[in-house]
Amino acid sequence: MPPKNLIELIRAVKPRSALFTTYTISMAFIEGVLLPTLRQSGCRDVAILVDANEAAASLQEVQSIAVGRKYRFAPLVAPNGGIFHPKLAYFCCKDFDVLAIASGNLTLPGQSKQLECLDVVRSDQHPLVFRDFATFAATLANRISDTSKQAADLLLQAEQLAKVAFESSKGAIAPFPSQPKLIHTVDESASKQIVSICLEQGFQATDITVLSPFHAPDGAPILNLKSELGAKALHIGLDKGSMVAPFDKKRLQASNELDFVVPLIGKDVRHLHAKVFEISDGATSTT
Repeated sequence: MPPKNLIELIRAVKPRSALFTTYTISMAFIEGVLLPTLRQSGCRDVAILVDANEAAASLQEVQSIAVGRKYRFAPLVAPNGGIFHPKLAYFCCKDFDVLAIASGNLTLPGQSKQLECLDVVRSDQHPLVFRDFATFAATLANRISDTSKQAADLLLQAEQLAKVAFESSKGAIAPFPSQPKLIHTVDESASKQIVSICLEQGFQATDITVLSPFHAPDGAPILNLKSELGAKALHIGLDKGSMVAPFDKKRLQASNELDFVVPLIGKDVRHLHAKVFEISDGATSTT
């Protein structure tokens, strides 16, 4: 079975070193669950990058006994006054490297109590993703070198690991959509990149399905994406527990071009925290 969270993934791949990025953290989760799991798997080299504002709030709440001794902890001031929001995990393993792209923070809810998404790729199977990650790490490190030097240094180390993983991989080298592609927002918004990729591929979008716990009140970002892709229908996922659409009723109402859907998760009532965009042409889809 595929891993449901980072803890299951760590137990499966047994990394020798690990780098995590997260928006917010729980020191109790990191030192009570994450670190013991890593150490049991033989991993002693651990680094965590976290949004600087969230790091300050978390460290005020609880006194860490392991930071700086058992793992490196680096607050990161996002470029241009934004927030540092990616949830990534880079693992160096014995025979290949692993990159996990997720929606859950390094907290107990983010790893077990919320409905999240987790995508995992290996360097021996999808090498181009590791080249994309190396570019992301280097670009971000350059942007934060003056404000977050420790985080920048850790990102540059990750860049070198990802380059080696890409260059040494014997996996197939093929462009998207034959192989997955990593999109990051250091230089350009995700929506612009999604539109560009679809146009380059000649992908004629008919439907867009969006899962997200938060939206702009007027729905402008997803409405603009629908318009730019020329899609006929927009489907917006709702939290199964609340069934509330967080929009201005005058702007977004159910119609032939817009409806609301609920993830099929049986009796599971976890709150929706995953962020997923699925774009379909009626026969195939890209996520």
